Amino acid sequence: MTYNWKIKALKTSLILIVIGIALGMVCLTVGSRFYGLGAVITSLRSHEDSTIKTIIWQLRFPRMIMAFEVGAALALSGLALQSLLRNPLVDPYLIGASSGAAFGAALVLVFVPTGISIAIMGLGFKVALSLMAFSGALAAIAFLYVSSYRRGDFSTKRLVLMGVVLGAFLSSLVALLIILRGESLRQVVLWLMGSLEIAPKGGWKILGLILILGWFFLFSRSYRLNLLSQGEMVAKGLGVNVGNLKRDVLIMSAILTASAVSMSGVIGFVGLIVPHFFRMIHGPDNRVLIPITGLGGGILLMAADILARPALHAGEIPIGIITTILGAPFFWFVLRTPAGER
Repeated sequence: MTYNWKIKALKTSLILIVIGIALGMVCLTVGSRFYGLGAVITSLRSHEDSTIKTIIWQLRFPRMIMAFEVGAALALSGLALQSLLRNPLVDPYLIGASSGAAFGAALVLVFVPTGISIAIMGLGFKVALSLMAFSGALAAIAFLYVSSYRRGDFSTKRLVLMGVVLGAFLSSLVALLIILRGESLRQVVLWLMGSLEIAPKGGWKILGLILILGWFFLFSRSYRLNLLSQGEMVAKGLGVNVGNLKRDVLIMSAILTASAVSMSGVIGFVGLIVPHFFRMIHGPDNRVLIPITGLGGGILLMAADILARPALHAGEIPIGIITTILGAPFFWFVLRTPAGER
């Protein structure tokens, strides 16, 4: 039987879309107070404003969309970097995005009291926080790329090693800021554990646009990434401009990661386990993996958000804790199986 990647990608995508819609309905019903599916449908049909309608469609719906978008962006970025660096253990945060975003956010959280509006183009606190996190992430990635660039190309090995060093350095700066301004410790720690509450109002619209562009951008280069996975010399022999491909994929991965981190803080394991999981099932063809990995990442974070929502005495659980608790044992188990070596 002839291999048809389009049919494989379409079948899996349809299954994931159905799962995502079902999970989305659950997201609208679950929170500090449970509303049945009937209440959700009634609020959608009603033309009158009500408390239930406000909670479901102005609070829970944007949060649900944000969860999907952040998960999809991290999963796509992880897949792209794993394909680019030809290493299934590469994580989006390895390129300095999380540490750079954490440093940028820490500057705001430590030196600007929460709740005070920032007089920069009329921006509010959450908007300024996201912008500083996004700027910090891109600055770290740009520094890493320039530092790894030599003789008209950048070394992937040097990129990984310098990413580890840069992450450790920026994490130390964040710790120093926390020590200098200890009263902001709880805010910084909560941001570092990831939360969908820190995103500014309407941020899901901006992230959605970036995600759609990134999705199509990476898919348009999926076949060239397949060739690159066979080795740089093979890809060059088949007409691929390897230097431009590596630069373009790295930049788009950086933008996706920086955008997600700036909206949600640091959420681990999504960009690591989702691409690895689908690669185990469908193989290494990026033409199949890129469409479905984004959907899978979004679904994973929506599920994690459902688990994080129920109110506790100390508030909801940071979503980054949920993804780590779920992701670490799963990845450990996978690596112990023969399939984990693929």
